[in-house]
Amino acid sequence: MILISPFLLQTGDTIIQLYNNFITDFETKINLLKLAHFAVIASRQYPDKDAAITFLEGVITKLRDTRESRINEPILYVKMQIAAINLEKGNQKECKNSLEDGKTTLDSMTDVDPTVHASFYWISSQYHKSCQEFAEFYKNALLYLAYTTVESLSESFKLDLAFDLSLAALLGDNIYNFGELLAHPIVSNSLVVHDYFLIFLCILVFFSLYDCICCTC
Repeated sequence: MILISPFLLQTGDTIIQLYNNFITDFETKINLLKLAHFAVIASRQYPDKDAAITFLEGVITKLRDTRESRINEPILYVKMQIAAINLEKGNQKECKNSLEDGKTTLDSMTDVDPTVHASFYWISSQYHKSCQEFAEFYKNALLYLAYTTVESLSESFKLDLAFDLSLAALLGDNIYNFGELLAHPIVSNSLVVHDYFLIFLCILVFFSLYDCICCTC
């Protein structure tokens, strides 16, 4: 994944200008997945969401025109950002359609880059969160973490996700084994840094022990 200085991300349309005035000169000659990463970062600087979608759709067209053999990876990565923007706009139907198409594409590919998997499962988790489908959010968020290094996430992001996962584990249907969540660094790290997270941990441990007792009866 491309790493961009936080300073650049906070300076208006710097990344957009960098893409339009520099990257476009050789965009199809570099690694196309890296290009997709950069395009997604640039799209987040558009104040208008429709303009961001138009920009990303243009990137997809350019990617298709290259006719490279592994073009589905970068295209899917960009499409997931479009799905995310549609979700931010409140257009759940468009987001759902993109996720369904994305799942079909993902299942048809082999040796997929982890960032593509992570992108799909993250957007999928956020879609289910918006629908208050706790079990599906829980499953997809854990799959997202399976393709993501915890060290790459900010502390605030990890805390928010740990909180959401813990809540979903308690509210979701047919979630009986909390061991996977309890063992995950995103929960244990949040416990160390934030004392109030201990409450959620205690509740999860209680339910986990209760399930173990029930299974032995």
